[in-house]
Amino acid sequence: DEAFARFTDHDPRRCYDLFQERAREVLVESARLLDGVRETLGRLYARGYVLGIATTKRSEHVVGIMGRLGVLGLFGAWSGSDEVRRVKPDPEVLHLTLRKLGRPAEGAAYVGDTPLDIRSARSAGLASVAVLGGTGSREELEASGPDAIIERFADLKELFLKRGDKG
Repeated sequence: DEAFARFTDHDPRRCYDLFQERAREVLVESARLLDGVRETLGRLYARGYVLGIATTKRSEHVVGIMGRLGVLGLFGAWSGSDEVRRVKPDPEVLHLTLRKLGRPAEGAAYVGDTPLDIRSARSAGLASVAVLGGTGSREELEASGPDAIIERFADLKELFLKRGDKG
């Protein structure tokens, strides 16, 4: 509500509600999986990795998007911005997802495509993997200090499986 109050004289709550209504339509219907995502998630899941989602999107959007794309069942938990008081780069949403999964930060990794994601992971005490091709440039992602940078999401399986990590 605060963001809308800064930019308009209209009722901020009504603006927020309209934004969320439109976001539901646009986000869920326009979301697409990047090349290799379905196969990579499926392979990691099959190998016993516990997968979760921590996002700035609302939880209902996560469920709608991942459900429509047919991958929601691969995730043990998800948390959205509507479930926390502070959003990224604050680590609250990552901590909430870990609690839902029943997992500690130790041994866990967060994969993201923005410097904000990498800063959040570091704040949460998680290993961080930056994926190129999203909204963050290589230079911005490198400057944020990830533990690893991969060219495409499908490279995750090689990164994790060759290290013998499981979790």
